[in-house]
Amino acid sequence: MAIFDEVKKKLVQVHGFSNYNDVKCEKKSIVLHHTAGGSADSSVAFWKTRNDKVSTCVVIDRDGTILQCFHSDRWAFSLGINQANYIDIEKQTIAIEIASYGRCVKSRGDWYNAYAGYMAPEKVCQLEKPFRGEIAYEKYTTQQIESVRLLLLLWKERYGIDIKYHDDIFDINQRALKGQGGLYTHCCFRSDKSDIFPQPEMVEMLKSL
Repeated sequence: MAIFDEVKKKLVQVHGFSNYNDVKCEKKSIVLHHTAGGSADSSVAFWKTRNDKVSTCVVIDRDGTILQCFHSDRWAFSLGINQANYIDIEKQTIAIEIASYGRCVKSRGDWYNAYAGYMAPEKVCQLEKPFRGEIAYEKYTTQQIESVRLLLLLWKERYGIDIKYHDDIFDINQRALKGQGGLYTHCCFRSDKSDIFPQPEMVEMLKSL
């Protein structure tokens, strides 16, 4: 109950959201994503214009606010996979989307996001070695990391999901593709995705659970 109360303080229900499948499902997995775009509001607004059932349960804004599009026991398409068991995997998954521009590039001494927007240096995480072909990404904020932590603990408590950290969750992962329950990133399912990237602060939090 204490975890639920902490999540509730950060939670904002999205009203009038219908771009998901209103069917109750057993949940076994949690998958971490980032938007590769602007605010949480802009992602939700875009999904609201569509009827393709592609969205995520929650989107976490940079200040840690959690926008909930639909209940965690419902489902939507969020992985973009086409293997034989893809619907089963989507149904058992709760997807967390983190508002972040994703990859950043340096030009003439300054950092820019994928949309050519200037990025202040303190908002950029430079990795020791490239990840999925990129050396820098927009940092997930301290507030976002804390909101992820609270959601993981809540859903472990509510659904019995195994949230134990494994070092192999930042690359194609056979456990994920076979539908084994657990904590994963979008990278586990697709080689063309870089969400989420292994920001040290995020990894440290995941290891602490």
